[in-house]
Amino acid sequence: MKFMKTTISLIALIAFFGVVNAQQTIDSAKSTVNFTINNFGVGVDGTLSELTGKVKFDAANLANSMFEVKIPVKTINTETPKRDAHLQEEEFFDAAKHPFIEFISTSVVKADQGFILEGKMIIKGVTRTEKITFKLENGVYVGNLKIDRQNYKVGGSGMLDTIGDDVTISIRCVVK
Repeated sequence: MKFMKTTISLIALIAFFGVVNAQQTIDSAKSTVNFTINNFGVGVDGTLSELTGKVKFDAANLANSMFEVKIPVKTINTETPKRDAHLQEEEFFDAAKHPFIEFISTSVVKADQGFILEGKMIIKGVTRTEKITFKLENGVYVGNLKIDRQNYKVGGSGMLDTIGDDVTISIRCVVK
């Protein structure tokens, strides 16, 4: 009887880790990106939704992990429709030519509090290396990063530009 319980426990453990380490798809309906940027010195909050992509996370073998994410620019929502439409235009995201924001991981390393995901961020046709700090909380990937919008040629620049450069981003990614 003890042999049977041990065998069943071992099979369940292998099955669990096989699922955790398997490639999973992003649940678009439950995943979101929140952002904050200053405009005229006031924080403007917004969201992006409809994330798609693949995630394979293996905490025991981080070199075997990978994240590939696409976010439609058309989903930008700052709760101001006129501003949201303006953000689609050439000066900002140029959604007609660049309909997606993309992230493709190149490495995952353990950090003091979670993990650091490094990869190629593609916004408006510009590719740059970015680092996302994240934790896995109850099966949900929760991450944060800060980017400089001017590195991606998003929005104007100069003395009359009223938009802050730094964009603070938080990510909630649910996989299925």
